Amino acid sequence: TIGERPIMNEDIVLRGVLEAGLLHHSEGSSRVTDRFFLPATVLRGFEFSGMGPRQRSDSGIINDSLGGNKYTVAKFEVDFPLALLEEYGMSGGAFYHAGNLWDTGASGNGLLYDNGAWRHVVGATLYWTTPIGPLRFDFTRALKKETHDEERTFDLSIATRF
Repeated sequence: TIGERPIMNEDIVLRGVLEAGLLHHSEGSSRVTDRFFLPATVLRGFEFSGMGPRQRSDSGIINDSLGGNKYTVAKFEVDFPLALLEEYGMSGGAFYHAGNLWDTGASGNGLLYDNGAWRHVVGATLYWTTPIGPLRFDFTRALKKETHDEERTFDLSIATRF
């Protein structure tokens, strides 16, 4: 679900997004390759598969992400002009994202962080329209995360139109 509202002569855009996913297998449990892994396009501030349930080996080492059968994400964003940089095709944004990823369908002592704990992220965005296409620079900070989550504090996105 997406809600968007321009304000102040449509110079500022407020946006809210609610997103959820549920994977249900009719027989047995899901495979790791079937589960959700939240990329930065869904929940900013973390590496791909950098948050959610993880597996601990017998030696105690934390291994790769297991993904999850369920996820929820809430995003609140604002985009606005940057007066001094507008002539260079630049504008700004700020955001708050909250989300969780849980339920592997598995159990045991080797399973970690399958509790559906919410992660909270804030950040700022710089948009730059260039001749090669629009660039997006995201600077993020996790306000709440789990011990073995892998943060991503900077992300660069390039978009093109065909």
